[in-house]
Amino acid sequence: MVRFVFRQSPRNICAGVLVDDDTVVTVAHCVNGFAANQMDVIVGDHDIGRVDPGEELVPVSGLEISRNYVPGTRGNDFAIVKLARKIRFTTTKQPACLPDPSIPILPANNPNSQCFVAGWGVDESGRVSSQLRSAPVQLMNLSTCNTILNSLGGNVTHVPSDMICTDTSATRTDACLFDDGGALTCRDANSRFTLLGLVSEYTCGSLPAVYTRVDNYTSAVLNRL
Repeated sequence: MVRFVFRQSPRNICAGVLVDDDTVVTVAHCVNGFAANQMDVIVGDHDIGRVDPGEELVPVSGLEISRNYVPGTRGNDFAIVKLARKIRFTTTKQPACLPDPSIPILPANNPNSQCFVAGWGVDESGRVSSQLRSAPVQLMNLSTCNTILNSLGGNVTHVPSDMICTDTSATRTDACLFDDGGALTCRDANSRFTLLGLVSEYTCGSLPAVYTRVDNYTSAVLNRL
């Protein structure tokens, strides 16, 4: 996990995920409206209240937002961020595993299924967490997610197929404010934790959270490594 620092908007808190030594993925709504030279990435951070051993601030050299992204709508909420220099991997700085289409994620009804969401967002006390935290979540069928969200009426729009939902009804734990761009990792059939999604939309555990599906963009990421 990494944190973004926006030079003109220091209170804007967003996260991203390191997938290579110079590549980060995040959600488009975090970086939309900013130029590459207006942001930096903090790598190796755990506690935002101090400088952790090995923590480093890295300038951003390039930014590519999904061409189909439309601000304020669901879908295509994905961006690739290139760093100005390569990161040296350590025990506290490691890339996430991208989804492998030949290795399925374990479904929610599998007893070995495990998923976690991570970030520095608001915790149960209503405060921004100073430490990187993770919480267990459970995947939800997209049709069920749409049924629940559409039942609310109003301006709720359909969750498209390039996104995924998590069920918060059992644990009441999920992404919250300032977790945007955070990682949703799930165990695959080889027992490896894989980056399945990025936090896109949340209600802090009261309703299904919505994530950008990373596997829809894996080839785009690999072409830019």
